Amino acid sequence: MRPVIRQAWRNAWRRPLQSLFFVLGVAIGVAMIVARSGAPVLCVGLIGTTRIIPFGSVWPRPAFGGVIVNFGLPKTFEHGASSAEILGWMSDQLEQLTRSAT
Repeated sequence: MRPVIRQAWRNAWRRPLQSLFFVLGVAIGVAMIVARSGAPVLCVGLIGTTRIIPFGSVWPRPAFGGVIVNFGLPKTFEHGASSAEILGWMSDQLEQLTRSAT
């Protein structure tokens, strides 16, 4: 397993719902598309998702405390950029965007 993917799995165990989309292979697909097309990437971080679906819960519930959605700045990579570079940037962005503001 590549180190970037391994790190994504580790992050997922620490922040299960914030990392869900990153870990499920979506990010790998995005990295391949970005590397081939040069399309810009915009990361979005979610804080407070455990209020909606607590760990071990099956059904969502109202999030009375609120969920915070943080949008990063778009970044364009050069055509042919490595997937590791793109995934590394995405991982760093998600880490910053999901850091609690407390």
